[in-house]
Amino acid sequence: MEYPSEKILYRDPEHNYVLLAYTETKGQYRSPLNHGAGWVIYAVQSGLMEMGSYSEIINRSGEPELIQRELVQMSSGDCKVYLPGDVHDTRCVVERSLILRLTSCDLKVEDREGRMRRY
Repeated sequence: MEYPSEKILYRDPEHNYVLLAYTETKGQYRSPLNHGAGWVIYAVQSGLMEMGSYSEIINRSGEPELIQRELVQMSSGDCKVYLPGDVHDTRCVVERSLILRLTSCDLKVEDREGRMRRY
């Protein structure tokens, strides 16, 4: 099976949806972030991924702090939806995982325009 490092499979010219395939390797971790004004659907094509979701609170020092709400393991055929503002992270737990990601917009634009937040 061929594993693309990252490949856009479809970009909707009218609604800006983007379907992307990409691979993760064992131990690869993407720290908590949200996708700005966009929603995202992750689907594991092959492999095994851990995905955590978080709530942001303001601690006693007045600083934002993340509290993990959920940690799920996703294997082939599993999918997870994150809505605008949802905070999550990902970690690949096997040699290689192939992920499909459908987004409501171009996340590079969300990041460039400052709506995406990384923790």
